[in-house]
Amino acid sequence: MSSDASALLPLEGVQGDAASLSDEQARFNRLLAQVQGLRARVEQWQAADLRLQRERLGVLMPLAQQAQEAERRLVLTIDQLLQNAAGAALKPAEQRRLTDALEQRLFALLNEDPDDEALIAVHDRWAHRPWAEERRLEALHDLAHLEEVFGVQVNAHEHSSPEEALTATMDHLRSQAQAQFAQEEALWAAREAKRQAKRQARQQPKGEGGASAAPEAAQAVSQSLREIYRKLASALHPDRASDEADRARRHALMQKVNQANDAKDLLTLLQLQLEWAATEGGVGALADERLASYNAVLKEQVTSLQAELKTLMAPFEAYMPARKPLRQWQPEMAWPHLAQEQAALQAWLEQAQADAQALLDPVSRKQTLKRWRQGAA
Repeated sequence: MSSDASALLPLEGVQGDAASLSDEQARFNRLLAQVQGLRARVEQWQAADLRLQRERLGVLMPLAQQAQEAERRLVLTIDQLLQNAAGAALKPAEQRRLTDALEQRLFALLNEDPDDEALIAVHDRWAHRPWAEERRLEALHDLAHLEEVFGVQVNAHEHSSPEEALTATMDHLRSQAQAQFAQEEALWAAREAKRQAKRQARQQPKGEGGASAAPEAAQAVSQSLREIYRKLASALHPDRASDEADRARRHALMQKVNQANDAKDLLTLLQLQLEWAATEGGVGALADERLASYNAVLKEQVTSLQAELKTLMAPFEAYMPARKPLRQWQPEMAWPHLAQEQAALQAWLEQAQADAQALLDPVSRKQTLKRWRQGAA
C-alpha cells in the first residue's frame, strides 16, 4: 500500500439505494467501508504504539533500572550494618530481621543478574550455601523437571556443569519448538491457501466450459491500473496547468500516482482518480466484471490491514482489561495501567532510597524494621 494513501481524500462508494445495486456494487461498498475503517484503526494504533514505545524506553525502563540500583544499594547497606553489628549497636532481633530482609532482596536481585560479584560476595557471607552451589542445585532441579515433563534424557557427563547441561537442554527444546512451530505454520499456510483458492473460485465468473476466470480477473486488474494511470497522467500533465501553484499541485499529485502505479496499488489509484475528479460517472459506471477485479484488490487489502492491526495491538495485551475481546480494545484503555506501572516503580525507587537512609539512624532503623515485619506478616 502506498505510504501517501492516508493523505488522500476519502474514496466514495457506489451511490444508490441497496435494492438498485448489483451484487458486485454492494460488495464494493462493503469492502470499501471495511478498508477505510481498518485504515483508521491502523493509524490510531500506530500512534498509540509510538507513544507506548516512548513510555517504555523513555520512562519505564530507566525508572526500573534506577529502582533496581536503589534496591542494590539497600542490600549493600544492610550488609555493612550486619558486618558492623557491634559498632551499630544492633540487637539480636534486629540482626535476624536484617538478615531475613537481606536474603529476600538478594534472591530477587541475583535472579536478575546472577553474575553480580558484589552481590555474590554478600550472599556467600550470610547464606547457608555459596551462590555457585545454589545455582548448581537449582540447575539439577530444573533438569529433573525437564526430564519429567518433556521426557528429555540428559547425560550430565557430557557437560562440565549442571548449569551448562541445563543451557544445552533448553537450547535443544527451544530448537525443537521452533521447528514444530515452523511446520505447523507451513501446514496452516497450505490449508489457508487451499481455502482462499476455493473462495476465489466460487466468487469468480466462469469462462467457457466452466473454467475459472482467474487469468481474466488478473488481466482486468492490470488493465485497470494501466487505464487509470494513463488518464491521470494525461489529466495531470503540467502543460494543462493554469499557473505555477496549479503546476506544483499537479506535480505533487503525479508523484503519488507514480508511487501507487509502481506498487500496483489499484485502490490508491482509484482514490487519486476520484480526488482529481477526472472520471465521469465514478465507480458506479464500471461494469460488474471490472468491479469484481477491484473487489479482489479490496479483499486483499482487508486481509493485509487486519494482520497489520493485530501486530500493532499485540504489545498492548498486558495493559488491556482482562477478558476484553480484541475487537473492543482501544488505546485509551492502556494508559491508566501504564500510569499505575510508572507509579509503582517510582514508589519502589523512593522507598528503597528512604530505607537505605533510615537504616543508618538507630531510631529510624527501628521503625523501618517494624514496618518490614508488619509487611511480611
